[in-house]
Amino acid sequence: MSERAYLAVSINNRTKVVLKVQNYELEAGTWKGVGDFPPVDVPPGGNGPAAFHCSAKEGTASGIEGYVIYQMGEDPSTTIKITWWLLWGGSNDIKIEPSDPDISVSMKGWVGHGASESPVLTVHDERG
Repeated sequence: MSERAYLAVSINNRTKVVLKVQNYELEAGTWKGVGDFPPVDVPPGGNGPAAFHCSAKEGTASGIEGYVIYQMGEDPSTTIKITWWLLWGGSNDIKIEPSDPDISVSMKGWVGHGASESPVLTVHDERG
């Protein structure tokens, strides 16, 4: 049995508001594998609660591609979009796009290749 690609994302929310799931889509892969789940809201504080897990479909050599948009609290115009591509047998990529330049997101644990990625994102809000 071959190794199955998976992505497990944790988020440290260092803001004062809940990061609410606004929208998400998985273009390749599944939220339904063992241990997988779609994106969940991330409360402020704490250390890296699991935000979402997804994997390649069982029995395939496919990758994982998708995105999640989190909104900051009750403000639907202030968002963080996380887009990823885990290509089976190729390189992996992730793009993190805050809608406001004063929202920063740092990342640890992204390797950039291989069948699995488990990044930890840390979100800060520097707006006054």
